[in-house]
Amino acid sequence: YLDIIKLALKVKHNKNIIFECYGYGNINYYNKLKKKYQLNNLLFNSYTDDIYDKIKNFNILIHPSKREGLAVSILESMALSIPVITTRIRGCEDLVKDYYNGRLYTPGNIDELYEIILDFISNRKKFIEYSKISKKIVNENYDAKKISKEIVKAVI
Repeated sequence: YLDIIKLALKVKHNKNIIFECYGYGNINYYNKLKKKYQLNNLLFNSYTDDIYDKIKNFNILIHPSKREGLAVSILESMALSIPVITTRIRGCEDLVKDYYNGRLYTPGNIDELYEIILDFISNRKKFIEYSKISKKIVNENYDAKKISKEIVKAVI
């Protein structure tokens, strides 16, 4: 969450930007940081299996991972046509191609992430196009029924 905390500090003055964080971690520690820096734009939540209800209304997903396999939350966001900003690491780069269907930043580089957020705010149409491409990618390559049929065909 440290990338998000640092970003929240940078945009603290903008009351329209709210961050909702889901996942693992010491929520009590992060809430102490939130209180210390008066980050009212930041909400920490623990892991949830019902992420769909949480992310379906997001304007954007920031996935600040430092290591990843196949990032299911990115796939879910792509399937819901939610624009994605994530890190330049394996797993994330397998799903998001910079300036094609989302944006990538170097883990820990908050200035780079901040510039992408500013770009999102001023160029929402571009990010909506990214999300349309992402949805198409998910539908063509990650549909569970299609993959199941291919597995059965390969086994038989």
